[in-house]
Amino acid sequence: MHCQTIQELEDHFGCKLESLATCMDLAAVALNPSTRGTECRDQLASINEDLCEMELILMSLRKCIKTKKEELSTAQKLNEDLDHLVKDLNHMMENVPHHLQVKKKDDQQECQERLPLQERHVQEDTYVLPQLPKLKKPASPRLDFIMRDEYTSIPKYMKGRISYEELNSMVEVINETIRKKYQLMSKPKNRLTDKKRKNYIKYKEQETKETKGAYFFVPEDLTKLCSLRNDGSVRSRLTMLRHCGRLREVRGGGLTRHLLVL
Repeated sequence: MHCQTIQELEDHFGCKLESLATCMDLAAVALNPSTRGTECRDQLASINEDLCEMELILMSLRKCIKTKKEELSTAQKLNEDLDHLVKDLNHMMENVPHHLQVKKKDDQQECQERLPLQERHVQEDTYVLPQLPKLKKPASPRLDFIMRDEYTSIPKYMKGRISYEELNSMVEVINETIRKKYQLMSKPKNRLTDKKRKNYIKYKEQETKETKGAYFFVPEDLTKLCSLRNDGSVRSRLTMLRHCGRLREVRGGGLTRHLLVL
């Protein structure tokens, strides 16, 4: 049987059913002793062969349908898994923490930087590019965020219950504190208000020989500039940042100064 459409399949089995109806009529004739003969038996044998063929075809169709149903079920499950995976990936791409969004260098630039200085190819050109105005450097630097492997290396007794995200939030607070402090320090003293001038003088008085050329803050700065309460949790985070090499501590004059390690 080679049926390409449902209609052809229906026609095929319709013919077989007509043969069965004829078979019933012939059976009645065959059972009548007066009408028994060789021709009748031949017709019945032919019909029996058709019935056997139909039975085999039906068995094959049932088996094929079962297989296709299983394949369809598997395909639907794979499609659902793929949809979930796409949603998860889109969510991850939209919610990557900004401190993990590192700009990658292209392969050509990375290979060029690995070469010794004397082996780097410098393209000579007689055309002289116009000199661009120098960009102003930022008034204050920024601490790098803690990477996951650095956080894992911190001893458990030092971490306590402080999570990876909480530690990096402390880095953000420190960066904001340094930005506000040195933004004030970069302004002309005679243009400051009385309150800001007092803060300026206080910051200058906190400087020592050890802090020369370095950026630093004291715990009081975290409270006044970023409204962060100076409690045990803050001190623990500062200790963890010193362990990771982000900060260095300098004491003197009744103050604890935290210097940025850049």
